[in-house]
Amino acid sequence: MSNLIPLTLNPTYASVLLVDTTPGFAALVDCAEQRLTAAYGLVDSLTCMNTKNAASQDLLNVAEVVRILLADATDLYKAARTVGLHGELPHG
Repeated sequence: MSNLIPLTLNPTYASVLLVDTTPGFAALVDCAEQRLTAAYGLVDSLTCMNTKNAASQDLLNVAEVVRILLADATDLYKAARTVGLHGELPHG
């Protein structure tokens, strides 16, 4: 099994951004939770905003950021699950 897994959202045909599973389950879950928490915080902030004054492009920009953060978190959780099912990979 390769230690490098490409992220799902990639604007090019080449896999530029990769998840390294070598650090193990806990590190992958920590990174996934960081992105999930950031996305949640951003959406939570949106619920407090007056969207009547927000430009439509601003809302699209925020939606795109949330989309990327959630996709990354999903990829990280999937990688953590794979590591968890197959055991911790050796470090280094």
